[in-house]
Amino acid sequence: MKWSFDKSLLPLKIHYFFCGAHIYVRVYYTSVGRRIGISEEAIAYIFGILPIVVILVKFVIAYIVDKTEKASAMLIVLQATLLVSNGVTFFSHYFQNQVKQTNVSVKCLESIAFSPIQLSSSLSFQNLSESFLCNASCRANESHTEPIATIINFRPGNGSMFCRLKSWKGTPSDKSSCELSCMNKVVAANAFSLWLYVVFVVTATAVSMATMVVTDSATCEVLAEKGSFVGKLRLWAFVSIGMSSLLIGALIGVDNSGIENNVGFTPCFYVVAVFALLDILFLFRAPRLKMSNRSTSFFKDTWTVLKSIDMMVFSLFSCFIGAFGAFHVSYNVWFLEDIGSSQLTIGLASAVQNLAVQAPLLFVSGHIFKGLGYFLTCSLIFLAFALKFVGFSLIYNPWYAVVVDVTYGAAHSLMTGAMPAFAQDRAPGGTVTTILSVLIACTEGIGEYFSRLI
Repeated sequence: MKWSFDKSLLPLKIHYFFCGAHIYVRVYYTSVGRRIGISEEAIAYIFGILPIVVILVKFVIAYIVDKTEKASAMLIVLQATLLVSNGVTFFSHYFQNQVKQTNVSVKCLESIAFSPIQLSSSLSFQNLSESFLCNASCRANESHTEPIATIINFRPGNGSMFCRLKSWKGTPSDKSSCELSCMNKVVAANAFSLWLYVVFVVTATAVSMATMVVTDSATCEVLAEKGSFVGKLRLWAFVSIGMSSLLIGALIGVDNSGIENNVGFTPCFYVVAVFALLDILFLFRAPRLKMSNRSTSFFKDTWTVLKSIDMMVFSLFSCFIGAFGAFHVSYNVWFLEDIGSSQLTIGLASAVQNLAVQAPLLFVSGHIFKGLGYFLTCSLIFLAFALKFVGFSLIYNPWYAVVVDVTYGAAHSLMTGAMPAFAQDRAPGGTVTTILSVLIACTEGIGEYFSRLI
């Protein structure tokens, strides 16, 4: 096999590489929300509105690019927007007021079932919401008893409390002294930081996805009839993701060394900022990317593609694939943190899936699509996702995720390579960006929306 190097494609490869960081840091957005005290339910609602915004933003940007043909100018604007929105997102905890914490000394008259708590000092409920995280440490006065582990049920509406014993050695008349610490889980007093997070995390996600739509469309235009081989260029984004994930994981670990709780994620922004600034400078100096083929009957050509059977079936597959992918993007880091994974391990898992799996698969993806077809390729994607979710339901050691996440790498590489290639094959000139936006709206819009409902 004779290898050749096309210098005209080098600018696209460099741009894809600089896009890697902002793609990867999206997996930390939910953890950032939890970091600033937003409940799991609220985060689910926030990310539930994302698909709607994503669909609208991508269609608007795709239409502008198809009509103006100025892809490079749009990419510069999008990267600048990403720089600002990621900055506010990852620094949103600095806009918080100090979370109030009240320590009280309580006495429990123990019984076999429940026991009322008599407060020796009163609690202040000012500026606190109805959701609290409470911890109590109790020890009985008698020396022959074991320390008592309790669960505290707390109702701020009327101030009533009850403690339930997990273990007890003694008599029902024994008394114990407890230290109770309650912290607000949903920070009602910090509505400003909450809304900052909501607005800018939605903006960052939508713009990040739109950036890749414009880039993929411009790449398809450059490749023309070889559009199915867009994966050979897109693989440089995954090389970048693999490298930036290791770097970000290591930086977060160093930045939070010695901190047991409330881990910060500001190193994510530092890496994104460097890549975004380099990309903006590069786009100013590189040859302009343009959508060379303008459609004379834009809406008619677009509708012809949309109503075809192939497009409808592939769009349906894209919705399912998007739902599965959303589970990974939204909750993978969260899950690994909950089973005790270090940030370096999380970064390593991402590096392995991107460098060892996604990049090689994208390199040969064009041959896979031509050999198997797009619909059989989608079946392989479903199989890879099934193996991913079954594997994660069984692991208890975070290091196993490094192996299991290989399946997600296979699914994601085929998915991201198939959509621009399919759009290029089916869409008339001048409508590629819009058709690709429809497919990605199905994946990262409708599919993600249904994943939030689940």
